[in-house]
Amino acid sequence: PTPTKIDQLFCGDSILGDTTTEKKKEVKSCGDVVNETNSPGKKFYFEGDGSFIIMSTCHEYTEGASISNFFDSRIRVFGMNVETNTEECVAGNDDDAGCGLWNTASTAQFQSELNVQYAVYVDGPRTSGGLFELDISCVGAPSVAPTRSPTISKLFYFKGPLKINPSVEYLQMITSPPTDYALHFVIRPLGIVEGWGNIFVFTTARVNGMDYGQRVPIVYFQPGTTILHFSIGTDSFLEEQFLSRSMTLNIDHEVELKVVGSTLTVSVNGVLESSITVGTRSQLSNVEVYIGIGDVANAIISDVSFSSA
Repeated sequence: PTPTKIDQLFCGDSILGDTTTEKKKEVKSCGDVVNETNSPGKKFYFEGDGSFIIMSTCHEYTEGASISNFFDSRIRVFGMNVETNTEECVAGNDDDAGCGLWNTASTAQFQSELNVQYAVYVDGPRTSGGLFELDISCVGAPSVAPTRSPTISKLFYFKGPLKINPSVEYLQMITSPPTDYALHFVIRPLGIVEGWGNIFVFTTARVNGMDYGQRVPIVYFQPGTTILHFSIGTDSFLEEQFLSRSMTLNIDHEVELKVVGSTLTVSVNGVLESSITVGTRSQLSNVEVYIGIGDVANAIISDVSFSSA
């Protein structure tokens, strides 16, 4: 079908939707929506422009927010195959833990292709349907030009962009990490979460402990803020360091953490924001790298690198 103005989505849209009056629609499984469903839902269309797309219902209930009546929504995105006239799964999500309190909302993200038409389904398990708000964010190249590019000297590199979601598997294991290191990344905060908003975890054991090796480092936002907080393990104790000001929402910030000798520094957009003295660090092995564990920050990250300093 040819999309009409009312069901065509565009970058920057924030759409209020109501599935309570919609007929049931059969929708194939896609992403982590593992089963085909037949529920009242809305169907939208989106034309790709080559951007990285984030579609999210991560909002309070549109009328009279409450946990008891919040619409348990899910999102599925299918690309239209013009040769076979069929829909092919691109991305799907049922419950985004990054939504915090409203974690029955969902977020689907994908790299769009220029001029490709996408079908977007929003529904939920309720037979009676519900109300939702759907936001469309389109991310091109980071607005902060990276000062570095991936080379073989980097022990870990992730280009992105990626909206942070809870990780269950590490992205990479660094077999022999340096004791002097630099962690570089670009982050765009999208919103504030109530608890600690996890961003990165470098660890020898996937537990939230204080022993050396379990936080080398960990990076997160402090609860209810966009203030960066760093936990850096040393031989004798855990160093905690945080920046003095919040990061502006919906803007890219280039961050570099350096741990060299007895000094830890943090720079944002090339400006030194913090410097403290840290203790000694013994050689570790088999450090796992995660982007987001548990309660995660509501943010997009890109141009992530970890290297010897």
